[in-house]
Amino acid sequence: MLWFRGRAFSTADAVLNIGYGGQAAGYGLVDVLFNDPEGPSGKLTVTYYKPEQLGSIVDCECSNDRLRLSPVVLLTRLPLSTDNMSAGQKTYKWLSTEPFYPFGYGLSYSTFGYSELVVSPASAADPCAEVVVTVLVTNTGHLPAAEIAQLYIHPVDPALTTAANPKLIDFGRTPTLAPGASAPLSFIVTPEHCSVVEDYDHSQQVPAGAWTLSVGGGQPAASGGLHGRISNQGRGPLAKCGK
Repeated sequence: MLWFRGRAFSTADAVLNIGYGGQAAGYGLVDVLFNDPEGPSGKLTVTYYKPEQLGSIVDCECSNDRLRLSPVVLLTRLPLSTDNMSAGQKTYKWLSTEPFYPFGYGLSYSTFGYSELVVSPASAADPCAEVVVTVLVTNTGHLPAAEIAQLYIHPVDPALTTAANPKLIDFGRTPTLAPGASAPLSFIVTPEHCSVVEDYDHSQQVPAGAWTLSVGGGQPAASGGLHGRISNQGRGPLAKCGK
């Protein structure tokens, strides 16, 4: 199925969503469907919610001289505070129930395994230190394919974030891998990825603490990837890190 309407989410085995493909979209579609050279490898950059997770698109409320629209309109037209997002459980960082298709999700004609996760340095005293994360991705299926690996981060101390779920901080794409072939991918965790905004003066600070890193083909809860941890004993303003 190439497009979807209404009940197609629950009846189709797979969905190929094409948006603004341009004049070469037909050729690209054939290449993806017939695995030439590698089949589908894309990942979703949005969340496809179920109707009950969105509410009515016509619901709105005027309060404190501010028009509050339904989640659909709110996500696309109005500035959002973290309070609005967490209370409404919108975006992948706050959603606690399973959507139709989650952020970062994507199908392939093959399968992939992750191994040899290396985090260096795993601990630092300098709040401005960067961390290099490397992982080996292996095509464990029977067809040539490429994988898009995703790196997520979440603090061990829940006081260091308003988000309930890990956030995406980097991603990388392997070359086309033959069955059984492997390729390394590298990511950089910067001080900004670990920073927080202070309530009292709205400054961006790099706190002392520990963070869990997750690498896989999607969000940590569903991808079956690898997990590591980094820690920072120092603390300081992000501005001093040159960011």
